[in-house]
Amino acid sequence: MDEPHPEDELPEALILGAGQGERLGRGPKAFIQLRGAALIQWAVWVVRPFVGKINVCVPSEKQAEARRLLPPDVNVIAGGATRAETLRLLVAASRAQSVLVHDVVHPLADRALVQRVIAAARKTGAASAAMPLYGAVHEVRDEGIGTTMGTSFAGPLWLTQKPAVVPRAALLHGLALDSLAPRADGAATVDSVARAGVRTVVVPTAQSNVKITELSDLELAEQLCQPWPGWD
Repeated sequence: MDEPHPEDELPEALILGAGQGERLGRGPKAFIQLRGAALIQWAVWVVRPFVGKINVCVPSEKQAEARRLLPPDVNVIAGGATRAETLRLLVAASRAQSVLVHDVVHPLADRALVQRVIAAARKTGAASAAMPLYGAVHEVRDEGIGTTMGTSFAGPLWLTQKPAVVPRAALLHGLALDSLAPRADGAATVDSVARAGVRTVVVPTAQSNVKITELSDLELAEQLCQPWPGWD
């Protein structure tokens, strides 16, 4: 499963956009506006030149709106009740050997990063954008600082982000294993393929690849993001 992907195959895009965005309080996250476009539009725009088929998951009641916002060749399907279920639905809708997993929560991922991740995956089998974390990283329980993470090895910890490019078969197998022993916080894409025996290499990304979780993240993204360029 860890053989490099062939040079002439484009990965299929799987875009997670079914979250309800409760912490933001502005409705389903994929449809929040950022500098002239919805987050789902930014997610499709950034990957579109480099992939084959594009599959996006949104809340079932938002499918019609998503189809109005996106190009007609984008496959829009209803998401599941959890992130893991949504990802399984996206994988089931794809057929390519490799898949590019992206998420609307990373609207500032740029096209150069997408290209670097795809290139790395073609050489090694699987790759993910990631950000190095320097300094002491601790667990926090009941507002108290606990165990220092990563003390058993030298070097920074890495915060995995999106996009990631992985073998579809490995992701499918890993998700099946995850469903047998699910984690309370869910499993990251790279964790799922690791369970299937695939090693993912990191592709460093900039601090600007903000993950939209809280309102402060959205406010920061609005300061960093360029205006919507339109479909090209």
